Amino acid sequence: MNEKELYNARLLGGIGSLLMISPLIFHFTILLTTIGIILLFISLWKFAEIFQDKEIFNKFLIGFLIGFVGVITGIFLGGLGALTGVLYHFSYSVTPHIPALSLSLGLGLFIFYVANVIKCYFYKKAFEALERHTKHRLFYYAGLTMFISSFFVLFLGIGLLGLAVGWILLAVAFFTLDISQEQKQ
Repeated sequence: MNEKELYNARLLGGIGSLLMISPLIFHFTILLTTIGIILLFISLWKFAEIFQDKEIFNKFLIGFLIGFVGVITGIFLGGLGALTGVLYHFSYSVTPHIPALSLSLGLGLFIFYVANVIKCYFYKKAFEALERHTKHRLFYYAGLTMFISSFFVLFLGIGLLGLAVGWILLAVAFFTLDISQEQKQ
């Protein structure tokens, strides 16, 4: 294993993790978050190759895909419910059928919530696999923090703050990873 490969993987992971909290700080959230997730994918792919453990990358990829599908489905169902209500109101000039709207919006929110919890579970598993190889406990704590926080996402302040703390812990884990220790393994 090459020290330069470890250094690059560590740097990409740290920067990618910090960019994942950009929605809380900057206005260019989609661009910065996209760059962050790409850097994390590259970093975890490199770590998976270095340690010859594809679980590191695969678990993160599965979590990402579940989260992505959950967001798209939640937005679609929520948007469909809102659009139906607006069209119904303008077509018939009456109040839309509230239970149908509530069901669509509630179902969209529920799917988003469940997908987010499952996504964070797979992220936790990926970071646990990385922790097994690096012996750096912060990877475990970052994954655990994200997973626990995912249950509180509906309480926006608590859940989002916890997820941000998880990403910061992950960045610290990457930046404080001792490369010389990994060279000896």
